[in-house]
Amino acid sequence: MKPSLKLKDMKLKLALVTITIVIAVLFRVFNEVYAFNTVNVEFRNVISDEEVVKLEVAIINETPYTYRNLILEFKMTCNDIGYYDESEIVMLKNLPFYSTGKVSVKFPKPPCISVNVKYSVEAKLAYGLIEQVKAETTTINIGLTRKETMFIVDPLPNKARRNSVVYITGRLVVKNSGTPVPHAKILVYDYDDGVWDNLLAYGYTDSLGYFRIPWVAKNVDFADTDAEIYLVFEGNMEYLPSRWPEKGYHKILVYEPLYPPP
Repeated sequence: MKPSLKLKDMKLKLALVTITIVIAVLFRVFNEVYAFNTVNVEFRNVISDEEVVKLEVAIINETPYTYRNLILEFKMTCNDIGYYDESEIVMLKNLPFYSTGKVSVKFPKPPCISVNVKYSVEAKLAYGLIEQVKAETTTINIGLTRKETMFIVDPLPNKARRNSVVYITGRLVVKNSGTPVPHAKILVYDYDDGVWDNLLAYGYTDSLGYFRIPWVAKNVDFADTDAEIYLVFEGNMEYLPSRWPEKGYHKILVYEPLYPPP
């Protein structure tokens, strides 16, 4: 091959590699920016006394990206009184992928019961090249009494073949009235030691409080063939958290297809 042709071939390969890298980076940037818009902010609890109001806030990241150095700004105003206007800024250093971050925000006690809270989440994305802000407004009733909740879970199997799908079904309701708790996030955990428990799956209740969550049966712990299942609803501004079972867990033996248990 002539030197000139060899040089042209090398330049062509270099150009193709460069184009491939640029496309990959642009694809990564687009996906990260789009995914950030799906990060949700939920107000889980409000604690009020004579001097301050504390909001307990969850930042839910269900994306495959880790966000760092988030700036959360909260502004509280009264619905019916114009002169109350307070702002607070909270930093969240790290929000790993598929995780929930929690922060608390304190405000001076407002002279009203119903307040508007405008919040924004600011993050630097795509290797710090892009600054993205997500902002929304919600109304909170400071005097609201949260309702107790409870699970009604359909019977679960005691054993399951590895890689088979187990459907965890049931209903989340208000404890005393049986009223459904709609659009609530239900978490399915494997009990380890109460600290390093593994999140196996999650799902949401429908408008009538029913849920149906698929879980692919597998061994979660290296030396343990049992999945020790329990469910959690973390609560929100209207409903208190709950757990099923209230204590302990439901054990499911995960077995190999070639070696079924007796």
